[in-house]
Amino acid sequence: MEISNYIAAIDLGSSKIVGIIGTKSEDNILSVHAVDREPADACIKRGCIENVEDAALKIKNVISRLETRTKSKIDKLYIGIGGQSIHSLDHNVNHQLNEETPITSQIIESLKEISMNNSFGNKDVLDVLPSEYLIDGKKVIQPIGVYGSEIEVTHKIIVGRSSLKRNISRVFEKLDISLAGIIISPLAASSVMTDAERNLGSVLIDFGAGTTTVSLYKDGLLRYLSVIPIGGNTITKDISSLQILEEEAEKVKTIFGDASPDIMESDTQTIQNKSNPGLEGTKIYTKTLHKVVLARAEEIVENINNQIRLSGYDKQQLGAGVIITGGGARLKNLAVLLKKKLEMDVRIGAFQKTIQSQNYAEIGRDPNYSVLLGLLQRGTLNCKKEEPKVEEKKEEEPVEIVEEETKQETVSEPINKKEEEKEASKPVKQDSGIKKFGKIFIDIFKETSNDEKLSD
Repeated sequence: MEISNYIAAIDLGSSKIVGIIGTKSEDNILSVHAVDREPADACIKRGCIENVEDAALKIKNVISRLETRTKSKIDKLYIGIGGQSIHSLDHNVNHQLNEETPITSQIIESLKEISMNNSFGNKDVLDVLPSEYLIDGKKVIQPIGVYGSEIEVTHKIIVGRSSLKRNISRVFEKLDISLAGIIISPLAASSVMTDAERNLGSVLIDFGAGTTTVSLYKDGLLRYLSVIPIGGNTITKDISSLQILEEEAEKVKTIFGDASPDIMESDTQTIQNKSNPGLEGTKIYTKTLHKVVLARAEEIVENINNQIRLSGYDKQQLGAGVIITGGGARLKNLAVLLKKKLEMDVRIGAFQKTIQSQNYAEIGRDPNYSVLLGLLQRGTLNCKKEEPKVEEKKEEEPVEIVEEETKQETVSEPINKKEEEKEASKPVKQDSGIKKFGKIFIDIFKETSNDEKLSD
């Protein structure tokens, strides 16, 4: 079935580039029509594009396969970006009104523009989110429609190094589509949270391949965002130090990795290679593997704990606890380790909205797709390329020719050459008027000639 319009998005991850095409109903129910991926290899590091040429080629491959599956062309695309350099800042803006007037959406937008255009050194402003409004000194959550003579807002500014946006622009110069918009991946990942969790206070942790992002919400608003430059790939590299290939190390982590805080000293089992294709050359003790995984996982958790302290919020204010998502959240017993070290309730986040799909219904329960589905949810523009319609030629109705009677002479059919010569040799008959005029002319000529002779 042909899709009349849809949203297309790509998540630029450190380990993979994943694209999605889907639709969104008025009730915010998502329908996923196609998903495809391409390994990022080394073209993306910690969420930032390092090799523009390779990234453009890989994105083009993903787009091509998405188009094939949906039998349509993509006109524009949303891009989700994260990375080590992304973090939040507070920016205060004050506006005095001439008199007590109602706060309008135009006033709110003008305040946002001031923060958006503000300079933050070598950082680009990626997004501006409202934090708190004060109207005549009183705290207001929804300012539009409230009367006042002074409004003050503290914006939560999301910034990142300038190369983030610049390299995305360079990539799109090499693609035959336009950029629909840039969406901050940590904000998209919040799709796994409920409104109650945002209001009560909670910590969202997105475990990526190259980074771990910590976002703190309170009273329905983002209060703090920071990125730790350690992720799941770091654990994989640690495992590869046990004298196994990195590709095998990733499989070992996925199948046997365990972040349980309790190490069983008596565990001397080795990984069973025969039952796991691709691990034939691997031979390590599970106890050794456990120690390696736990050591790195504890380092990441300690960094998370430090970011919560830096946010300025006490854990008692975060009643909804911790929600974890991202590919790294699938590490066995990671939630158990977090609960013990952070002393907070922990749950694995799943996409909160209903997904309708014959082939991709399970991705809503997979934390690895939280950002991708969040991008789809936040998109608003139709990304499908509208093909020019070819108008069908209407059959012309037969024109009825009506012969009209005229007084014009009928034109005879052409004659052949012999008949034409015959007709030309015939003497031309002149009418009596012409003959009479010719005789008079001759008589005058004779008289003139005689007069000339007499004068000689």
